[in-house]
Amino acid sequence: MGLKNSRILTELGDQYRRSKLGRTGEAAKDFSVPLDKVLDDLGLNGGEETDLAQQELLAAERHGALTLDRDEKHPSRLVRVRVSRQQENEFFRLLGEKSPKQERLSLSDLFESYVDAPVPDNYRGSWNFWCQLYAQNCLKGQQIAPFYRDKPEEIKEILDLVLQLFKWPHASQVELVSGVLCGDTGRIDKLLNRLTKVLNIFTDGAVNGLEDFGIIMEPRVCQIHGRIRLKINRTWVDFSCFRAGVQLQEVDVEGLKEVDVQAPRCVVVQKPATFHELVKLNCGDVLIQSGYPNEPTVSLIKALPSSIEYWFFGNSDPAGFDILRELRHSTGKPFQPLHMRYRPDPALEDPLLQTERKLLESLLQSTTVRDIKPWLQDILEANNTGRFEQETLGVPNLDWFPYYESGTVEPS
Repeated sequence: MGLKNSRILTELGDQYRRSKLGRTGEAAKDFSVPLDKVLDDLGLNGGEETDLAQQELLAAERHGALTLDRDEKHPSRLVRVRVSRQQENEFFRLLGEKSPKQERLSLSDLFESYVDAPVPDNYRGSWNFWCQLYAQNCLKGQQIAPFYRDKPEEIKEILDLVLQLFKWPHASQVELVSGVLCGDTGRIDKLLNRLTKVLNIFTDGAVNGLEDFGIIMEPRVCQIHGRIRLKINRTWVDFSCFRAGVQLQEVDVEGLKEVDVQAPRCVVVQKPATFHELVKLNCGDVLIQSGYPNEPTVSLIKALPSSIEYWFFGNSDPAGFDILRELRHSTGKPFQPLHMRYRPDPALEDPLLQTERKLLESLLQSTTVRDIKPWLQDILEANNTGRFEQETLGVPNLDWFPYYESGTVEPS
């Protein structure tokens, strides 16, 4: 019986990773969960799928990957699943995945490999210290912010980028630097929040931003519109009276004291052209224009109340869904996708780029966007992005949310 695609073992693996034993390798007891709870989490309450799940558990037990507790009076009834520290490697081997312990070791080795990287002499001591500290934190399952533990390739990318920035020779626009160093003019902007924090930490505060390397940055602003009042420093500003979007400077957001939202929802719109079309509706929703969110945008969204709805209206390509993931991760708000279903384009002949496919596969593994896996799989199965740009939807044909009639957006 093949177990790599087992739903119940995959769910148990996810729960194990989130447990103290999975995160740190240290716990007084084995990982343990009632079988009924796991079945309920999977929506299984009898029938063939439940029988299959139990058969897969029995097969995993025969492999020595877990232990099943049985009812004392009815030994055939399974009641609890246990995975011990000693069983961890075998359990994840059956799933075809690295175990959490192996992942911690691999991540620790990654930071250790940068200890002796070539950095300017004035940063050598701090660089070595922080590389070694992060390596130890990885082994212990402790925080490694601002890095994401589940993105080792991005950690390597950021550390490599820092080493290249140390050698950047002259003043240049950030888009040029990003194009030269990353092969993508927008890549540094996407990584900017984490990149800036890493530079500050690994130099013991000597570097505060890319400007310290002579790199010219665009102003960091947050563009908003709608029925919202903000108390900035000592003054209340009512944005409902503005007919066009308003740019808030970073210093203004830093002075934010209170927020009063009269709108039922917040909608983040990826592209400026679509944002301005929605602004014209003046429907009252809080509209925010943002691709990968910068610090002011994140700070403002965090300050909004949890009682309103949160939507992201972006391109329906891998990058658009990655922005959705980043919004959820960085703001903690439950953003839902708006008009982002795959839309076929019969005239499109180009298949997915390798970078797009790689990003999709990364998103499919992300727990942050687990609920939209079917949307991502539609793109993978079509092997193209379809009519992904939100501007192709044209001018809104409704004066209120969701701005477009469903028949004009969803594929037939």
